[in-house]
Amino acid sequence: MAQLNTSSNYYALVEMLQLIRVIHDNGALDALRGISEVSEDDFLEIALTALENAAPICTMEEIPMTADEEPVPDYEPGDTYIDCEHWHTKCSFTSPEMLEYYRLCRLFEYREGIEPEDNIYVTEAEAHYVNCLRRAQGHYCAGYDDDRHTTRLVFESCPDYDYSLPDIVWEVRDTLAYYAENVNTLARDIALGRFVYLPALPAYKGDA
Repeated sequence: MAQLNTSSNYYALVEMLQLIRVIHDNGALDALRGISEVSEDDFLEIALTALENAAPICTMEEIPMTADEEPVPDYEPGDTYIDCEHWHTKCSFTSPEMLEYYRLCRLFEYREGIEPEDNIYVTEAEAHYVNCLRRAQGHYCAGYDDDRHTTRLVFESCPDYDYSLPDIVWEVRDTLAYYAENVNTLARDIALGRFVYLPALPAYKGDA
């Protein structure tokens, strides 16, 4: 196990320990085996490792950008990287709970005959996500992979702009925690809700 370098900045060490906890909770602690002493010099490596393992299911890719392309949707006002020709880093994150949550949302919408924008479970999850996003600092694009029934959180960053790797990690962690904490409530509400039955035959009219 790595030792702490107590001569380093205290707050940086606390944040690194929080990042290591995220890595540990997602079963990727082996990725840090090469670090024997945790100090400020290791901050970037630990933050990158935490980003790569911020969720049970993660993907990262480098994508080219041209002036004709738009990044993923951004809930916050910010730069859209117009005229950028750099390669961007695109990360997507999800979890079994998030996938199940939106599967149940589709069932709920079908049962109630409503659209996603009228589904309280969808709107409350989005409100929680936006609140997490507003706490972040720096410039990067963030959104869902689909406006209606999402399966992933998607983040896109540009090398021309400053952004905080830990902020993205916290946003992913807190957003996915919402689904984990609420998916059982949604399942229960669906199970206890009114049952919709569409008979194959005309309704019974009683005796003549």
